[in-house]
Amino acid sequence: MTLLDIRKLFVDHSGRYDLVTDTTNYADNGADFFITSGQRILDDMVDVSQTDMIFEHSLLKGTKYVDIQNIRSITRIWIVGDDSEKIMLERMALNDFKIKYREQSDEGLPRVYSLQPTRTQTPDGDEIRTTRILLGPTPETAYELRVEGRFYSHFLVNNDDVSFWSVEYPHTLVQAALYSMERFYRNTQGMRDHMEAIERDIIGIDFDEVEKMVGIRTTMADSFNERARATPKSFSK
Repeated sequence: MTLLDIRKLFVDHSGRYDLVTDTTNYADNGADFFITSGQRILDDMVDVSQTDMIFEHSLLKGTKYVDIQNIRSITRIWIVGDDSEKIMLERMALNDFKIKYREQSDEGLPRVYSLQPTRTQTPDGDEIRTTRILLGPTPETAYELRVEGRFYSHFLVNNDDVSFWSVEYPHTLVQAALYSMERFYRNTQGMRDHMEAIERDIIGIDFDEVEKMVGIRTTMADSFNERARATPKSFSK
């Protein structure tokens, strides 16, 4: 389902038609705030394989840092040069990084990185939280930066936007948006009711993820066993 579909379901189930401009176009008038909040709640409650991603960014000469949005955790970071050589970067504590590279103006081959949470504000006054990846030393030439990690679901902004939750589990996303609304208005009974429904859905989602991992391992094992059976064995007498 798209954001517009989710918005319609959320408004119809909540009865809060004041959160859209009208019931013809269902343009947002506050509903998306709770949908976005609900999606973030789901991301924090359960880990799904679809949130594992690799972020790619072209580094120019002299690039000191790169800002990334919606990242939950970083597994590893590496750079790739023109010769396709992969160079893994080691993480350095922020204080140590600032001490070592604060006054350093020399450029070179990046070997370490550090993380610095940042907040910026859009012209509309919205706050954007990002993770700043500091590079040391500053690249002396162009590289390809790749960040492997776990990301939050894609933000739903436009009517036709979709995310993992809106496509795979739209009704769970609606429940989470309803829970977010009840929490905002401090309705504890409503929060409990919606959370019970969410937790029941999440149990099924967790089982699905386990089955995927079991399927991967089973496929790998079957492939190994098949190769083993096809390989003739010799025994010495």
